[in-house]
Amino acid sequence: MQKKLPLLITTGEPAGIGMDIVLLLADTGKLQDFARPIWVTADHTALQKRADMLLAAGVLRSCPRWQTVDLDIAADNFLEQMPQQTHMNTHDGHAFILLNTPCAQSVICGQINTRNSAMVAQQLEIAHQLATYKAIAAIITGPLQKSALIDADIRLPDGTMFSGHTEFFMQQSGCDKVVMMLANQAMKVALVTTHLALKDIPAAITANNVRQTVKIVIDDMQEKFGLMQPRILVCGLNPHAGEGGHLG
Repeated sequence: MQKKLPLLITTGEPAGIGMDIVLLLADTGKLQDFARPIWVTADHTALQKRADMLLAAGVLRSCPRWQTVDLDIAADNFLEQMPQQTHMNTHDGHAFILLNTPCAQSVICGQINTRNSAMVAQQLEIAHQLATYKAIAAIITGPLQKSALIDADIRLPDGTMFSGHTEFFMQQSGCDKVVMMLANQAMKVALVTTHLALKDIPAAITANNVRQTVKIVIDDMQEKFGLMQPRILVCGLNPHAGEGGHLG
């Protein structure tokens, strides 16, 4: 327990449900299930306001307690700002540690404000830096509104339009290819393409792209899931993709 690295939860779009999910998990004690310290990126004032709102609505039984840490991600000693506790947050009465990521303007639940989009991107930058420094075990991302970041002219590291978490972390990590996987106990679904306009998908499904995807899936099934001989099925772009190339 003492050696387990924290999990980092980015709450994403402040007007969305990311903060609600964290507060509900904390209120019901579900964050303890991870048996690790939990770090959360959010705006402290917005989080407290949301907690008060959910409490008044009877959604929360009580307001969870958290410890707030103010960050300067531009500082040379960024990592030294991180909390040094290696025990579970609940040992000191805190459900999680909040890495305060301030919004530019007040948050109104359910109303997107592009002035706060920079804060959403900053959460991802914090997550990337902590993962790079190996200060956290994994990143859990709350939902963001891609259109809000695009409208705010926030771009991916290569200067292209912001298209999602997947592309952001891929480019920040210097990777040419990553695979998004949706998983449960019954099956796991990996995607050859991510976050593309439907009209651009056929051109993106090349033999090499499929080959790379399958190889990554097999390697990770063996390394991360312990499946030495995984059964891989490849689905086509449409139901007739196997008609000898005539229809698919």
